[in-house]
Amino acid sequence: MDTPSIEVGEPISQAVERQLTLLIEASATLLGSPDSADVLNRLLRLARQLLEADAYTVWRKRSSDEWQIEAKEGLSEAYTSRLLDSGGGAQRLLHEPLAIEEVEQSGFLDHRIVAYREEGIRSLLIVPLFIHGEAAGTIVFYYRSPRRFSPVENRLAAALGNLATAALSTADLYEREIKLRQVAEAERRRAAFLAEAGQVLSSSLDYESTLASVVDLAVPAFADWASVSILDERGQIRPVSLKHVDPAKLQLLEEYRRRFPSLENDADRIALRTGESILVEEVPDEALVARAESPEHLHFLRRMELRSIIFAPLVANGRTFGILSFFTGESGRRYTQEDLSFAKELARRAATAMDNARLFAESHAAQEALKRSNEDLNQFAYSASHDLQEPLRIIAIYTELLKRKYSGRFDADAREYMELVVQSARRMDMLLRDLLAYVQAANIGSENVPYIDANEVAEKVRANLQAAIAESGATLTWDELPKLRVQESHLVQLLQNLIGNAIKYRSARPPAIHVSAQQKGNEWKIGVQDNGIGIAPQYREQVFGLFKRLHTQKQFPGTGIGLALCQKIVERYGGRIWVESEEGIGSTFYFTLPG
Repeated sequence: MDTPSIEVGEPISQAVERQLTLLIEASATLLGSPDSADVLNRLLRLARQLLEADAYTVWRKRSSDEWQIEAKEGLSEAYTSRLLDSGGGAQRLLHEPLAIEEVEQSGFLDHRIVAYREEGIRSLLIVPLFIHGEAAGTIVFYYRSPRRFSPVENRLAAALGNLATAALSTADLYEREIKLRQVAEAERRRAAFLAEAGQVLSSSLDYESTLASVVDLAVPAFADWASVSILDERGQIRPVSLKHVDPAKLQLLEEYRRRFPSLENDADRIALRTGESILVEEVPDEALVARAESPEHLHFLRRMELRSIIFAPLVANGRTFGILSFFTGESGRRYTQEDLSFAKELARRAATAMDNARLFAESHAAQEALKRSNEDLNQFAYSASHDLQEPLRIIAIYTELLKRKYSGRFDADAREYMELVVQSARRMDMLLRDLLAYVQAANIGSENVPYIDANEVAEKVRANLQAAIAESGATLTWDELPKLRVQESHLVQLLQNLIGNAIKYRSARPPAIHVSAQQKGNEWKIGVQDNGIGIAPQYREQVFGLFKRLHTQKQFPGTGIGLALCQKIVERYGGRIWVESEEGIGSTFYFTLPG
């Protein structure tokens, strides 16, 4: 396939026939390659065989106003680099080859005249490539002496353009398919990572160890090195875990953190203050120079080989608990917006786990304090009533003995007085018994809480569970919900646990979840209905027990405290919670709260 285009002395008809034969033979090879670079090289070789010229290029459109040379032969580097970003008059290309016999007189390419003069170009044959219905490229033949183009050459150029359009269209579609597959595989890996991280986060109430485990998972799957820090009670940043696959690099990072702590204007501090995640797609050396406090500091920064960074604060229910930090270095990986979304979702799940642990710890501590207080009060009431009841019984008994043994010696007034003493003793005994029963039955007192709109809370819960809803294909709807006298954070926790369970314990069908509301006197009965796997009758009370689980961690990950928390929250406001369910059909969890 290296024969010249038209041999000297060869009849024109034979030359055309040979060129057409060449096109037919080349089409199978050209169309058979799915790789754009390979197609371009073959296309350039075929152009050289079809039409003799001094130079050849293949241009491709890369944006609305940018074209670039993707294959070339016979042109200087100065020429090709000078025109690399020039759109020129490409938008005015016709659907047929354009023959320019004298570039100085064409008026079509005036913006390139200087470049043509320096390169010695006198004539051009431009073949447009319309890919997927739009002008997306050209094949250009360059001549350093004036040339007249015959109809045969124009037809051959048009045939080459048609063949090139088909080949490049096929290669483009193949490359798009490869990219889509790569995106799908990346999404699959992210989903698997989130699922594994979710198992870790829900496996323990010791959130520091679970956060450290998440960092371990992230390296090297998502980052070359990663860290997590939390805010203590005083609002100070406390490091929890730092991970790198290379022990030597880990030692370097730990030394850097000791010697150069974060400053208030650093990106991680800004992310903590604002609660907004930050993506640094690329870390240029100029940024390191600007950040460095000294030559030694700059030396450390460069040794870390930073390439790309994500800071994702841990935020749940309006509270910032800490920050996850992910870095790429020696791998050369560059984080994208998709990576940022993934990191934000991971941080949200970690923050929710921390918030659940905090709420459980606070609830448990409050219940323990209340239990101790009630126990002390009950003990006091029991002792007081017992100590008072004993002398009252003695008074009543001995007064009765006096009446019986010495009744004939007392007059009517004395007997009336003794009867009053006995009746009063008995009444006091009854009052003490009622008092003891009241104290023992006392629960958490009512709090002065404002009314909140449950519809707004449902929207927040939908946003919090957005990733789980999208992943499972769930639909979440609700009736017009009332205003309730309950802390917003408590209602968020309540609905989020119930709706989250409806998504988790789903059947083969996509989850369909509906929240209903019905007023009952001064309280509201709220229902969360699903179409999940259901609960057997013998377990409908057990599910509310602390750490009571009906499934293994492998089947459905969790800590077994969600429904116990729901029960504690509902009982705090004097309500109750229960479940009605049918195995294989679904469940409806009902609870009552004050309106």
